[in-house]
Amino acid sequence: MYDLILPILEVKNYLRIDSDFTEDDGAIERMRDSALEYISKATNHIIGARDKDYFQNELCAIEVVDTPINSIPADLTPMYYSGYVKFIGSDKITLNVGYATRAEVPSALLDCALQMVSILYYDSETNKVGEKWPEAIINIINQYRRYIAG
Repeated sequence: MYDLILPILEVKNYLRIDSDFTEDDGAIERMRDSALEYISKATNHIIGARDKDYFQNELCAIEVVDTPINSIPADLTPMYYSGYVKFIGSDKITLNVGYATRAEVPSALLDCALQMVSILYYDSETNKVGEKWPEAIINIINQYRRYIAG
């Protein structure tokens, strides 16, 4: 799914790895996938279109902060608020959410993913991976973070 959004050859080019060197391709793909999943979970900007189930909250509503929503079933009436969409009248719905193509993904999120892969790839030998993302990555994630303030 992610190879259409961020192809392995682009990631290898960013890492300055020769395209003929394929020994680390599996690891690089795993790191790319992890970076994109992390960004999706941290921001609610879902990278890679998918069907996802949503459930009613304690207020008897379903509030969806994930973006973009690609399709809404005809029997549901969405109520649009700043930063989220609310549905009333169902205890569970399934929506198709997420950016389906590279062109739809904000470029800053792709840049963030490339920076994360670089850290995962080159800093794996220093045992500093995962200690703390650099401030530049955190700033990008915070700019795109979506949530409901209660």
